[in-house]
Amino acid sequence: MRPFSHLITAANRLINLLEICNSPSQIYQIQAQLIVQNLYPDTNIAYHFITACQSLGLTNSAHLLYPQIQTPNVFICNTLIKAFSHTQSPLKSISIYSQMRKNSILPNNYTFHFVLKAFSNLRDLKQGQCIHVQIIKMGHFNDIYVQNSLLNVYASGGNMDLCQKVFDEIPQRDAVSWTVMITGYREAGKFDDALFAFEKMQYAGVVPNQVTMVNALSACSSFGAIDMGIWIHGFIKRRGWVLDVILGTSLIDMYGKCGRIEEGLAVSKA
Repeated sequence: MRPFSHLITAANRLINLLEICNSPSQIYQIQAQLIVQNLYPDTNIAYHFITACQSLGLTNSAHLLYPQIQTPNVFICNTLIKAFSHTQSPLKSISIYSQMRKNSILPNNYTFHFVLKAFSNLRDLKQGQCIHVQIIKMGHFNDIYVQNSLLNVYASGGNMDLCQKVFDEIPQRDAVSWTVMITGYREAGKFDDALFAFEKMQYAGVVPNQVTMVNALSACSSFGAIDMGIWIHGFIKRRGWVLDVILGTSLIDMYGKCGRIEEGLAVSKA
């Protein structure tokens, strides 16, 4: 049997390699070393391996690691759930969450934030509601990231009644909270409600971000709310925001659909 100090040295060497690897072939070589040296159970290495795989778009390789870890902790599970919630395979995030529950690994607020993102991508309202119940039972509803993630599940699923109900229960709403509501109403075709939410955001003293403005401008375009669109343009100027492609196009589209072609041309030339 190899001495314990040898395993520590090997583990540290592989962690260093994972931090600098930049190609799939390097990942596969390191994966082979993990197998040969039986270092799969090391949760510290597992974290670095998952992170490296995610950065290179190799999350499936990271998923193969999970069954090899004898005692995965919530941190490792969260890392995997997060990785898959940002891919085209969000169901794997949910699968890992289910395995956590079966293995009696208690989720934390970060777990729910990442799992809810997966449900949002899948537009799965029913399962999102089930997670909502678990969040309340486990006392994680007061976390703003969890709250905003719940809003996003209901908004992406088109259920703005439930979304509004959750929103009304949030005591300290931030820019993300308001933006989800504005976006949700806009995507549901309720442009007047989207603009009303945007007005209420101003009265609440919450500063909008560029995502907020893009969605508010889109609602202005569809609703013909030129006065609000002009106010938003003035806000952007006062803040000194750079008009990137998305924000600039939103302004041009708003002016064009509201019949203010000259103002739209002026934005395009700015």
